[in-house]
Amino acid sequence: MTQAAAKNVVLIVDDIPTNLDVLLEFLQETGFEVLVATDGEDAIQKASYAQPDIILLDVMMPGIDGFETCRRLKATDATKDIPVVFMTALSDTVDKVKGFSIGAVDYITKPLQWEEVLARINTHLTIHRQRVEIERLREQDRRYYETLSQMKDDFVNATTHDLKNPLTVIFMSVDFLRKHGRVDDRDGREYLDHIELGAQQMHGLINDLLDLAKIETGTGLIKDEVNLVTFVRSIVR
Repeated sequence: MTQAAAKNVVLIVDDIPTNLDVLLEFLQETGFEVLVATDGEDAIQKASYAQPDIILLDVMMPGIDGFETCRRLKATDATKDIPVVFMTALSDTVDKVKGFSIGAVDYITKPLQWEEVLARINTHLTIHRQRVEIERLREQDRRYYETLSQMKDDFVNATTHDLKNPLTVIFMSVDFLRKHGRVDDRDGREYLDHIELGAQQMHGLINDLLDLAKIETGTGLIKDEVNLVTFVRSIVR
């Protein structure tokens, strides 16, 4: 038999001891760690504290059946992400659709075919691991870009603040020289005009940089309703 790639934990849920024993022996020989439950309530408890990697769940059981057991597992945060594969002799499409609608990932039809059981278990374990890894990478990327965005915002704010301070000094100095300095000749006044104009242009660039940062982060923007027809007509005119 093909060996399981890792020591994954499988929870088998079936009310018939013979079925449990045969499946338990097969999965243990294949390399899985196996837990067993004989009814839905027992399955929910064991799934909650043991956190198996996958659950093989019989549909027809006394008490709460497999459908209700699956529904409760999927309604609980601790067990909602564990893949559930139904084991059933039911072949009706309605029953299969019902199982998928409440969160099952697959069906295995009784009598069980061992190669099929192993193939489906390994397939859904692989899918589950990949999904968990994708979610981990997404969360990692989200935090990474949040950090970069915050670093950029901090840099822009600090830089613009540091640039505005000397500009304020320039504006004040030009104003002082106009009022109290001895700048009576034409060339002197033109130099002051050039200095003031350059400072105003730099001030405008700094404000544009701040506005761009606000647009990229979606903060500090005024959100008004726009009539698209009126807007387009104004452009055409």
